[in-house]
Amino acid sequence: AENFLHELDVIAHRVERVAAVPVEAFSADCPEYDSACMVIIRLAALLERPEFEPHMEAVTQQERLAIRTTRNIAAHTGYRSMNDDLFWLAVTQRVPAILDRLRGQ
Repeated sequence: AENFLHELDVIAHRVERVAAVPVEAFSADCPEYDSACMVIIRLAALLERPEFEPHMEAVTQQERLAIRTTRNIAAHTGYRSMNDDLFWLAVTQRVPAILDRLRGQ
């Protein structure tokens, strides 16, 4: 449980970095974009770790699929396939809501 909560804190810290950048300035050229990618990559990794499965009831199947798809785009397809505005919104709005629900489990 302690490792799980620590990982949520690490992800939340990166979310704060991304949220400090206005959406208009958010692009693959800014360092916060890399932080946003790590938010998604680390969150996706949490979803795949069997020891954390009991905590994952708070994440819907649709959210899991969206997180994995976004991770795959960021890690394999490249940033040109990413809609920067939607990516910023997902990281600054949707992910914090997921983190809050995960903390409540």
